[in-house]
Amino acid sequence: MISRTDFRGSPHVGIFCIANDDVALAPLSAPESFLSVIKETLGVDVVQTSIANTGLLGIFCVINNKRAIATGLIDKDERKTLEDHFSDIIVVEDSFTAVGNLVSMNDRATVCSRGLEASIKDAIPVRVADSDLVGSALYVNNNGFLAHRDTPESEIRELERVFGVKGDVGTVNFGDPFVSSGIMGNKNGIVVGSFSSGPEMNRIDEIFILNR
Repeated sequence: MISRTDFRGSPHVGIFCIANDDVALAPLSAPESFLSVIKETLGVDVVQTSIANTGLLGIFCVINNKRAIATGLIDKDERKTLEDHFSDIIVVEDSFTAVGNLVSMNDRATVCSRGLEASIKDAIPVRVADSDLVGSALYVNNNGFLAHRDTPESEIRELERVFGVKGDVGTVNFGDPFVSSGIMGNKNGIVVGSFSSGPEMNRIDEIFILNR
C-alpha cells in the first residue's frame, strides 16, 4: 500500500516521522489525520516523541528493526523512549548532529557519510550521487531502496550488494532528488509527501511493493 500525505502542510514527511516494521515514531505535535494515515498504511502503532527537543525526528534519528542511531543532542527521556523499542542504541557524540542526513540503513547494513564510521559500529562510508549527504540522498528498507536521481549505475549496483535488496533512482515531491525527506515506510507500505506526482509514486511502488 502506498499513501500520499503531508505533515501540517509540509510534504516533507520523512523529516518528521520514521518507521520500521514494528513501530512509527512521530512528533508530539502530529495531528490525528497524519497519525491515521501512518497507522493504516504501515500497519504499526505510533509512538509520539521528540528528538533533540524537536519534532524533526528524521533529521536527528535513523532506525531499522533493531537499531536506533541518534544525535548527541538527545535527552534522557528521549533516549528512554528509544530504549523501549530498540535493542541497539547508538548516540553520535560529535559535531555531526543531523545524523538523519548522514546515515541510512536497513536490517542488513548501515552506510554513512565519510568521517562518521568511527562513531557508528559496522557502518560503511559511502557517497551517493557525489554527495556526502548519504541519509538525504537515499531511502532504504528491507524491501528496496530509492536513491538520488543522479546516482550512477555503478553506485546502484554497489548499494544493492551492501543492502541485499534491489533499488533504483527517483525523486519525491515533484522532483526533489534528496528523497529521504519525502518518504517513509516499512514492509507493509510506503508514505510519500503530498507533492509527489503519479510517475514518482509509480516508481516507488515498483521498488518497494510490486517487486518484493
